[in-house]
Amino acid sequence: MAPSSPVARTKRAILFCLFMGAIFTASVIPFRGSFVVEGLGEDPWTFRLSPILSALVPILVNRAFGERVDRGARPYPHILIADQWPWTSDR
Repeated sequence: MAPSSPVARTKRAILFCLFMGAIFTASVIPFRGSFVVEGLGEDPWTFRLSPILSALVPILVNRAFGERVDRGARPYPHILIADQWPWTSDR
């Protein structure tokens, strides 16, 4: 078997990360309601805001990012910015 190209390895790594993110997100959903209501002490109606925001924010960000890439912007600086947020750093 021939060694895979760097592009193929990168594609597999990206797909693996997307798959793991989907699995982790799906595993949190059953606990989200009880955490919002019991853990945070919020009213039950606030639990409905969480899935709405969880759906809208990625859609809007992906749309804006996709439009920039379609206009010819390089995606790598945006990925670098996303990687430097405080909650993603190991410092």
